[in-house]
Amino acid sequence: HIQDFAERREKSLAAMKVLGDQRDALRAAGLRCDIVTGGGTGTYNIDPEANVLTELQGGSYIFMDKQ
Repeated sequence: HIQDFAERREKSLAAMKVLGDQRDALRAAGLRCDIVTGGGTGTYNIDPEANVLTELQGGSYIFMDKQ
C-alpha cells in the first residue's frame, strides 16, 4: 500500500494506462473486451479517472493481513 495519496494516484493511473493500452490492442485486433475489472479499496476513488474499468473491485480490505 502506498500511503501518500499523490504517489498512489500516480502509480494507479500509470497501471490503468497499461491496462487500457492492452484493452485497446485487443479491440484493434478484432477481439471483444467488454469487461475490464480491477481496482481495489485503496484506489476506489482514483481508478475511475482512467476510464478503463467497467467494474471496480473495492472492498477486499477485510481480507488483508494486519499491518
